[in-house]
Amino acid sequence: MVTVVALSGTINYFRVASISYTAIMAVLTGAISLTLVLQYDHVPRPAARVAAIGILFVAWMLGLLLIDGSTRQGAQFITVQATFVAALLLAATARYVIGGQLDVVVARCLRFTSSVLIGSEILGASHVGGGRIVAMVSLLCLSWFLAEYRHGKGKSLWWSLAILLGIAISLSRTALLAGFVLFIVAMLLSPRKRRIRNILFSLLVIAAAVWAVTSWAPLRDRFSQGDLSLSVAGIKINTEGRSKVWSVLWSQAQNERFIGHGPGSASALSVSLDPAFDNPHNDYLRLFYDFGAVGIVLFAWFSVRSARLLRHAGKISRTLIPPIAALYAGLAVMIMMATDNPLDYPFVMIPLGALIGLSLGTPGLAKRQGQPAPRLVHPIQVFPTGTKDCMSAS
Repeated sequence: MVTVVALSGTINYFRVASISYTAIMAVLTGAISLTLVLQYDHVPRPAARVAAIGILFVAWMLGLLLIDGSTRQGAQFITVQATFVAALLLAATARYVIGGQLDVVVARCLRFTSSVLIGSEILGASHVGGGRIVAMVSLLCLSWFLAEYRHGKGKSLWWSLAILLGIAISLSRTALLAGFVLFIVAMLLSPRKRRIRNILFSLLVIAAAVWAVTSWAPLRDRFSQGDLSLSVAGIKINTEGRSKVWSVLWSQAQNERFIGHGPGSASALSVSLDPAFDNPHNDYLRLFYDFGAVGIVLFAWFSVRSARLLRHAGKISRTLIPPIAALYAGLAVMIMMATDNPLDYPFVMIPLGALIGLSLGTPGLAKRQGQPAPRLVHPIQVFPTGTKDCMSAS
């Protein structure tokens, strides 16, 4: 619901002094999440161990912030990462003590969110950051529906195709690439009995993508006009001025390879090079420039540890949707990090943290690590129908 409010466009007009609405949203969500986590007696061990790495990463960033001085962009980035960890812990703990019915609530909310996102793109009503932000959040919804389809829910394929259409209308090139990658991966990894149909769908989607990039003027011009300083396989691609900023950031990052220049430094340098760039539009480069090799190692450690646990959670029960959805969502965010700033957006990181937490809160995963199964509290009777599959996986 926080995501839908963020995309409605109304909250974009609210500020407290010079603090942006994204920072306000991150602080409020993080505080509420931590408060709710403290109400439970049980935190699943897999989530706690992953969160410990995230907390270590946040502590490293805070230490650099105290040494190098505070900047608005740096403080906001750290706040979003802390909120991400809090959302992960809250979702994992809630899933652990409530059970599988929570998955049904998430599925219903994602369907509602997807309807809002698709409608906003078709009607041209997206306001926050243009269609780019809408496209990034749509990728998280796409991840869930592709995971549902992989588990045999045929209707989720049509939801996935509708979301891909919405992303295409947004004209976000990297988001569209990420969407196609997720779709092809999901089709190829689906059960063998649907493999021929999935291959045909994949070929149709690829053909549609080629047509859109080469023949649909709004999307074609996004690739072929403007700053054509980047060449991929001999094809000139419009980077919209990013390549100049990236080149300077990379060269100056070599001066502080180990600890970085401090939180917010990459954003400050980007603005000084081009006022249109309030962020470097490359989160990998931001991590290296701001937090050095130590930051890159901590980020990679968290990512690999999370991915391994998500795979284990998916193997424990073949009917669980959240582990597959979280893996897809994580892949999508990592693709977006190459040309954008998803790590700086709470309406991307909070849902991603919740998806990962839902997966790591599976009692079966905690049991494999020596933690006894919890005594489930009374489930949330919000959506009493359609809970059979999820409850069987709890």
